[in-house]
Amino acid sequence: MTKSINTVFYRMALDTGLSRVIDAAHAAGIPADRVNDPRGGLALGDQEVHPIDMASAFATFAADGVYHEPYIVSRVETADGQVLYEHEASDGEQRFPQQVARNVTESMLDVLRSGDIALDGGRKAAAKTGTVQQSETGRDNKDAWTVGYTPSMATAVWVGTDTNEPIRDSRGRAIYGRMLPGHIWQEYMNTALEGTPREEFSRFVPMGTPPSGFGAGQQATPPTAAPQNNAPNAGNQDDDDDNNGNGGNNNGNNNGNNNRGGNGGNGNNNNNDNNDDDEDAGGGGLLGGGGGGGNDADDEDANAAGTQDVQTVPVANQRTGAADRGQSGNPAG
Repeated sequence: MTKSINTVFYRMALDTGLSRVIDAAHAAGIPADRVNDPRGGLALGDQEVHPIDMASAFATFAADGVYHEPYIVSRVETADGQVLYEHEASDGEQRFPQQVARNVTESMLDVLRSGDIALDGGRKAAAKTGTVQQSETGRDNKDAWTVGYTPSMATAVWVGTDTNEPIRDSRGRAIYGRMLPGHIWQEYMNTALEGTPREEFSRFVPMGTPPSGFGAGQQATPPTAAPQNNAPNAGNQDDDDDNNGNGGNNNGNNNGNNNRGGNGGNGNNNNNDNNDDDEDAGGGGLLGGGGGGGNDADDEDANAAGTQDVQTVPVANQRTGAADRGQSGNPAG
């Protein structure tokens, strides 16, 4: 996931079966009316999702495979204290085995460090970055994403346009996921989590045969059977999530008491393509990799034109919020 080699995930999606990848994306939290075309580009995020869809789907993995329906309004109260409405929290629905969800999380734990957008104080988080290439020049991008989570909060950041215009920073450089979206994600999460305890993800038990060199030469814990549930083709989640917005790479633990995250107003839920492009490759898949190479992430600023949308979801109850940093004017940011 850190390297985000598009050809690997493209082949993996075909081998797994595109219909199963679609089922997994919907199980994670992508709405049923989106991501429905079983074409190869699915592995690279070539179908549209909203930032809230990605935050919700990633939160499912953060909660060890438990899905909670996202909502915006938690409580409505009059000036004299009369409660007119209050959202009823639920226990959620186990969509993926815990082991599957935790393996998805494990695959994304090094992305932020590699992209130089890790959280303060060594706080653990899983994330994926990526871009959608602009079709005319092949050298620019039109959408860029960073989506990630801690055990208690999932946040999706999208920078892009509703058109096919290229997005560039104030110095005219192409924007990749780990750049402006990654810095927005990092700043937002650091602020939202400031003063809260550092959390650990649940116990990691690898699935299948570990690759050579696993854990810096250390032997991995022997795989164990995943708990049974009704999740559709849950075993394919790793593949889907790694590649891009569809299904989201979310991982983490069930933290029923987490209520962090936005009570903010609705942001601009702009329709954007799922990103799958490698940041380092300059094209390709949705949340594609961090890592060295690619464009410098330094000196980006809010002068980049276009829309910047942040959607965050507290993992346990999926309450949604938004910190909208969009800009009016030329949608080319």
